[in-house]
Amino acid sequence: MRFADHPGFEKDARDVRITQAVIVDPGCGDAVDPETLPNALPEITLVNLGGVDRLRAADVGPSGNDLANRLPQCGAYG
Repeated sequence: MRFADHPGFEKDARDVRITQAVIVDPGCGDAVDPETLPNALPEITLVNLGGVDRLRAADVGPSGNDLANRLPQCGAYG
């Protein structure tokens, strides 16, 4: 998301000590700015919980917002 477009969020808040992330049911994958995806953490694992009736906003697979396939080097989900 482009938080830089909102007052108070213009700074780069990345922490170089964080090199990996496991993200469970991330919401609003459609809102991710495609230009920022190449700069994502190199080691991200996305996890979807629940059944086949997931909310599109949290479904990172092809039937949802497909965030898992848009992130470089993203781990499996399920």
